[in-house]
Amino acid sequence: MRKIFVSVCLFMGLIVCGYGHPSKIFTEFVGEGEDKIEVVVVSGTPFEMGFALGKQLKENATETIEKYMNEARKEKVTPDFLLQAWKTNEPFMDKRFIEEMEGFAQGSGISLDLLKEAHIIPLIAPYSCSGVDAWGKATGNGHLYQIRNLDYAIDAGLQSHPVVVIYKPKNGIAHANVTFSGMLSSHTGINAQSIVLGEKGESPAKEMPYDLHGKHFSIMFRQILYDAKQLSDVENIIEYSPLMKRYYLFVGDGKRKEGAAIKYLVTTPDSIRLHKWTSKDATDTQVPKIYEDITYSTMKNDVATKFMDDNYGRIGAPEMIKLSQSVAVKKNLMDVVYDATALEIWVSYATNTEPASDRQYVHIDLKKYFKK
Repeated sequence: MRKIFVSVCLFMGLIVCGYGHPSKIFTEFVGEGEDKIEVVVVSGTPFEMGFALGKQLKENATETIEKYMNEARKEKVTPDFLLQAWKTNEPFMDKRFIEEMEGFAQGSGISLDLLKEAHIIPLIAPYSCSGVDAWGKATGNGHLYQIRNLDYAIDAGLQSHPVVVIYKPKNGIAHANVTFSGMLSSHTGINAQSIVLGEKGESPAKEMPYDLHGKHFSIMFRQILYDAKQLSDVENIIEYSPLMKRYYLFVGDGKRKEGAAIKYLVTTPDSIRLHKWTSKDATDTQVPKIYEDITYSTMKNDVATKFMDDNYGRIGAPEMIKLSQSVAVKKNLMDVVYDATALEIWVSYATNTEPASDRQYVHIDLKKYFKK
């Protein structure tokens, strides 16, 4: 794999709003051609990290947000509607996320209101994805592997500037957010404690408009990545938080030998708002077949079960990449395969003409970035 390494140290006296600590950034490009991905390592307070990230990604983030919002406006969503949605949900957001966005706006020159509009869209829109966790007896080495397919339209151009952001907060756990330039929320991520997160959407369009009085996974994930040292920490955050919409959550702990992953189904419009399954749970009627040390829900469960039957006991990264490809749908924006135990990932982004599942899955060893 060809790598171009660029080290940029930005020491900034941030007097604005009382933030005065310098932040340090390192950037590295991994992969080649259309599969090239920028990896950015940033440290400091949430505001400082946001400011430095905004300075680094300014041009790419501006282009990404503009394309994304131009596509959104074709659906006739107005700025007033989006900002009102943000105002409704903001009390449920982690304050560090809001501070980072404020810093990003100042560093990039992108309007804070425009950033709010872009980040609220996943809360008000339906989408679908795939998630699988496999560990213990299901894998060849006992490691915890997870796939996260983000099945989302490629027309908005989010994939034009892919980025993996490595946060090293002044207070909190170092973590990686696999995302798009300018998007600070998280559809999937992993932290240095081997906590890994994924999701599958289940909110039908017929239930729109959704009740926004609760935590959305895309912002809650950042909270979890900051704070969770073990699986019980993740459980506490999810199970004691007000939630919103319908979706599956796939959460795992790569350091655990048993019970390493949990699948949640959030169904907040219903009287029973949270369902929970782990290994070999016979109550999981959402899938056609139950396996020990596997939790899953994909867009093609029949394909997934055949894969598990054929590969059980020897699943590793190459097998999970094949599974990710086989359960992807036509509108497949981004795919990630995690080895949470080894802190390694394989990432694929769509191009303007090809889904992520048809592209190269680029390997990134996160350990070296967490140690920087």
